[in-house]
Amino acid sequence: MTERIEHRDSAALLALAAVAVVALIGFGWSWPPLGEPSEVVLKLWLSIAVVALLAATRLAPLKRRARAALAVCGLCAVASVWAHANFGRFHFPQFAHYWEQFHYQLGARYFPELGYDGLYLASIAAERRIAPERAVQRKVRDLRTNRVRLTEKLADHAREVRARFAPARWRQFVGDNRHFVRAIQPADLHAMRRDHGYNPTPFWTFVAQLVQGGDRFTARKLARLGAVDALLLAIAFAVVFRTFGFRAGCLCLVIFGLGYAGRFKWIGGAFLRFDWLAALMLSVCALRERRGATAGALLGYATAVRLFPAVFLLGPAVAALAAWRRGERPAWP
Repeated sequence: MTERIEHRDSAALLALAAVAVVALIGFGWSWPPLGEPSEVVLKLWLSIAVVALLAATRLAPLKRRARAALAVCGLCAVASVWAHANFGRFHFPQFAHYWEQFHYQLGARYFPELGYDGLYLASIAAERRIAPERAVQRKVRDLRTNRVRLTEKLADHAREVRARFAPARWRQFVGDNRHFVRAIQPADLHAMRRDHGYNPTPFWTFVAQLVQGGDRFTARKLARLGAVDALLLAIAFAVVFRTFGFRAGCLCLVIFGLGYAGRFKWIGGAFLRFDWLAALMLSVCALRERRGATAGALLGYATAVRLFPAVFLLGPAVAALAAWRRGERPAWP
């Protein structure tokens, strides 16, 4: 009889959590677009609520505490994923991040011609060809010096960048650039060309060229490419759940969804911006399973595409040194 009551209470708690999540998502769709300050403040309050809910599970009777904790963790994880997606608004409401994709799609596909210094000037030249009636952007960042300069002062460099293209490749670039010119407001496009250019590693460029294919950029194609990161993260989190359990997986989702650095407004809907994180998460899971070669390959990939993940070698190095000092000779390092 007691077990039946406990089961009924747990089911009621899970049902209540499900209703709360559905209500939260439905309420989010009715909101006006959120600006950055209100989004950050809302995530702060949601973080406080998560901590309070997790603390409240400690007050539950001992026999029901584990089930209550799992239900609350699940609720918090779903709410955090919703919060990561800018509370269902993405980029108001566009999914693809055009600012990021302008840099990373054009920069990767035309890297042989653009290098690290030619993206902005080539884009301006291509825009003048398809929209000659538009006023030429007055200022642009000189990617050789990282200084914003008058566009007219960079005429010689612009001609040099244009000369790198074979005629067929230039026509292709003009076509791909056309989509961004037509989809983005002129003021935003001008601001994008005062950013810091295309700057991934050569290895990332190689991977991006394999993934993006060769067909022309369209809204549908950019949305599909923007979904690659979501797929990689879904796989990585699924492996985390399988390796470390439900509670740990939910808490990882909470940290990711409510963290400032992973906000959707910043790099959500971009292209291969979370590949290093997915590889790093999978590497940790492989280490947990003592699959050293797999963990090393994944960490090597993360480092090759972003460089800074090399610092994560410190953890395994400390663990290996500690084992050797104890006289052990583990195979995984």
